[in-house]
Amino acid sequence: MRGIGFGYLKKVEVKKIAFLDRDGIINVDSGYVYKPEMFEFVSGFPDLFIKLKSLGYIPVVVTNQSGVARGLFRIEDVKKFHDHINLELKKATGALIDYFYICPHHPDGIDPTYKRHCTCRKPNTGMIDKFEKDFPFAVDFTNSLMIGDKRSDIDLGLRKGIKTFQLNSRKYPLHDKAYFQSHKLEDIANRIASLG
Repeated sequence: MRGIGFGYLKKVEVKKIAFLDRDGIINVDSGYVYKPEMFEFVSGFPDLFIKLKSLGYIPVVVTNQSGVARGLFRIEDVKKFHDHINLELKKATGALIDYFYICPHHPDGIDPTYKRHCTCRKPNTGMIDKFEKDFPFAVDFTNSLMIGDKRSDIDLGLRKGIKTFQLNSRKYPLHDKAYFQSHKLEDIANRIASLG
């Protein structure tokens, strides 16, 4: 007797994602930022955020936070800071960031819970890989992008095969393989809009 099979064709919705570094892209990077009173938007970020949302991108933060491993602050402090980012973003744009992914690890850390080499610290792809598993839709990597100011951000984007946009803060060296570079987020927003 032959087996009986039941099949269901399921449509998978595909979404394009804007992966965002945090320190230096969303908030000014003054070094191990974690207190709400330390928060300040990078010039042009609220406008970039509005542009990304209007173009159909889902903004997702992927951020290395080695300060946790180094014992400078706790995971709970990072979450509170992200809550504060969304509070300020809601005031400025009326919208929120739905997804924050952090890497709290560092091999030179002092907290044994987080002192290690890992697969999530940029430029490793673990944070995006985790997002892929968590996200209820398929990720359209062909039309997704990565925005950051450090070489590790650009390398992460390159490893996942997505377009990379580097903000030239003059604090970090430029990456010769970035898709687009500028010292203004406004220019990055305009270039993304031109992609169609």
